[in-house]
Amino acid sequence: MSTHDSVAGATTTANGVGDLFLRAKWNLLGDDGGNISVALFPYVKLPTASHAIGNGAVEEGLIVPIAFNLPNNLQLSIDPEADALADATGSGRHLNIATPISLSYGVTKTVTLFSELWGDEDYDPTGATFQASFDLGAAWIPAKLPTFQLDGGVNLGLNQSTPSVQAYVGVSKRF
Repeated sequence: MSTHDSVAGATTTANGVGDLFLRAKWNLLGDDGGNISVALFPYVKLPTASHAIGNGAVEEGLIVPIAFNLPNNLQLSIDPEADALADATGSGRHLNIATPISLSYGVTKTVTLFSELWGDEDYDPTGATFQASFDLGAAWIPAKLPTFQLDGGVNLGLNQSTPSVQAYVGVSKRF
């Protein structure tokens, strides 16, 4: 991870494993079929990252993914999110709102490519921030393990408040 402080002009780099996110999923509409789907993803973040990467706080939120199946193996997704995040001062919590909009393409039955525009408004009392990025990624679900997913990608920052480049890898298991 690399961050740039536009006031001080400093760039810092930190390496390591991030925090652990535990999520649940409840399908409300379109469970494994249909042209529209809506679900609820409540989550809790457990602070497993070093202080150079994470903030050391337990945090929680709710994501409401809404997906529209389009012709030609395309899918449009909007994933509004509201979070209760720890204040930078450590003395309370504040609202954070994120809204990614993505377009994905099923290359094969097991491989999906996607692009995304992402925006995030963080209302920390020490100073509100707005971040935006353009993201590219891929996901693979092995044919013999249909409840397992491996994904990865790169996030490209669109403003000075957003890290310039972030790469990630993820593993998911459906129960």
